[in-house]
Amino acid sequence: MQKCFILGLGWLGLPLAKKLLKKGFIVSGTTTSKVKKEEIEANSRINTHVWSFQNPIHFLDDLLNSDLVIIAIPASKSIENIQHLLDILQNLQPKSDLIFLSSTSVYPDNLVNCMEDYSFTNEDLKNKNVQLEIAITQNIKNKITILRLAGLIGPNRHPIKQLNGKINIPDGLSPVNLVHLDDVINAINQIVSKKLFGHIYNICYPSHPSRLEYYTRAAELSNLPQPHFQNTNTKTKQINSKKSVEILKFEYMLDINSYILK
Repeated sequence: MQKCFILGLGWLGLPLAKKLLKKGFIVSGTTTSKVKKEEIEANSRINTHVWSFQNPIHFLDDLLNSDLVIIAIPASKSIENIQHLLDILQNLQPKSDLIFLSSTSVYPDNLVNCMEDYSFTNEDLKNKNVQLEIAITQNIKNKITILRLAGLIGPNRHPIKQLNGKINIPDGLSPVNLVHLDDVINAINQIVSKKLFGHIYNICYPSHPSRLEYYTRAAELSNLPQPHFQNTNTKTKQINSKKSVEILKFEYMLDINSYILK
């Protein structure tokens, strides 16, 4: 039976862990509090370690015996603790496949067609998310799969919560780049099931309505006050997710244009 270790059993990592349990994996992982550990272990068969970057590593046995390791820690935390993260990952066994959940924020805001083979420029290297990706790929010898996730939406998480009722919001004509939690988990499931490791994948809905169009509609569907945008377009970034569709034979299931905030 295969074993999986997930660094970060949070908003994304925990439902992903439960999906892998259903696939027959033995799953272990980390959380940041004893309360969360008790809650996770009371409701699942996930062996949970209480840990943060400031604490000593006490989960090496689970990590060393894992066939699959997934880094699902928020990028901001990983960026602040790059060396600590690398020290942990240096312990991986050669047999372990590594999935790193990165972000489409590695692409510049003015890149219209963002594809996985994009080469970082000297200016891009100032981006902390880019530095994190490069540090992991250059320092870890295991086969690494990078998922560059677009803006995440899902249960209790939607940007309209921060935008509703606001006025003079810039870049109303700029495209949105979003993806639902369930589709991220389904994409990872495809990678694991078909063993399509060792690639970079953009995970983002193929549809890119304008911010004005999308968030006005989201507020309407969610019965929230309408945001008001400026008709500007200084951020032209648009994520191309064709590779995830073609290589993974993956179909995005949820329509962002009709997703209602819950």
